[in-house]
Amino acid sequence: MLNNEAKEFVKVIAKEQEIADFILLSEKDKRILNMLNEAVREVKLPYARKLFFEHKELFQMGHSQKWLTEDARFMCFAWEKNA
Repeated sequence: MLNNEAKEFVKVIAKEQEIADFILLSEKDKRILNMLNEAVREVKLPYARKLFFEHKELFQMGHSQKWLTEDARFMCFAWEKNA
């Protein structure tokens, strides 16, 4: 078993990894992800679908998924399955 200090160290490493994932995204990528979130939230699904297919590689990246809302992730999953 790990002692408390080792457990805290593991938590710090995990947090740093999470932060590093966000650094991998450019400002343009973050803007696109936010635009998709907004389009899904406002039920502008044709526009959201267009964004998804224009930037499909971006939406498939693991660290991009953390920027998407639950509804946006669901819609991306559905569009992926129908493609």
